[in-house]
Amino acid sequence: MWREHVQLALTAVFWGGAFHAAQLSLAIGPPVGVAVLRFSLASGLMLLLLSSLRVSLPRDAGSLVRTARGGLFGIFIYNLLFFEGLRQTSAINGSLIVASNPVITAILLFFWKGERLRRLQLAGALLTFVGVALVILPAEGSAIQANAGDLMILGSTTCWAIYTILGQKLVVNPGPLVSTTLSMVTGTVMLVPFALLEVNYARPLDAQLLWLMNLELWLAVVYMSVFATIIGYLWWYRGVRALGPTATAIYINLVPVTTMAIASLRGESLGLRQLLGSLLVICGVYLTGKKKSTLPA
Repeated sequence: MWREHVQLALTAVFWGGAFHAAQLSLAIGPPVGVAVLRFSLASGLMLLLLSSLRVSLPRDAGSLVRTARGGLFGIFIYNLLFFEGLRQTSAINGSLIVASNPVITAILLFFWKGERLRRLQLAGALLTFVGVALVILPAEGSAIQANAGDLMILGSTTCWAIYTILGQKLVVNPGPLVSTTLSMVTGTVMLVPFALLEVNYARPLDAQLLWLMNLELWLAVVYMSVFATIIGYLWWYRGVRALGPTATAIYINLVPVTTMAIASLRGESLGLRQLLGSLLVICGVYLTGKKKSTLPA
């Protein structure tokens, strides 16, 4: 299973870079419009891949409903919250909040699937949420004054945890390649009406679409589509199939490490609260993953 571990580690690296690519694209274009570009390109490439491999799409209602659910949580709601959240917070904050995904996954599995939470996992959950709170809350504020962007990223992280758990069935039927493709297509279709709402029809349309001519935007979108979406989603689902959702979610820990490394190269500085919060999150996630069935031998 070493291959799955390497692929998941690289996926986390791709996603860490995607935070910066997303912020770059959001400085140029509207959030839902950027999301539609990203997943339209990714969906088209995935459909071409399926066609070249002569893979047939499922026609039974059960498979279609399951993949539509995946598109709802893993593409549609996730990206509405993710891109709008990144407009209102930093890439570092966003990646640190996303690092709480394994704990959220474990808690959802407890309530949803009846998977037992041990004492270490409960302690890990507490540490993680304290760490996230340190990142989210301003030094002089209270819980009520949490940054809206941070809360949106937390919501998108919860959606990704749901998507990961739903993936347990999707990787079996119709399989990771087909389920990823159909989830992308259905999620993209759901995003389109919201992208149209971003258009101000009282202004000339050509002036509002000038952002589509920006080369930096397209470089960021291509990176997010190919590496963070197509390769990332496929390798993530393969990890879920081979290792299970809890063990797979542990690799989210590498996302803030990558994001912070890129930020430091760009000359951004980290605050004490971010450093302390990230330490608590990583320790909490480590404790949450410490059970015999979590990691393969």
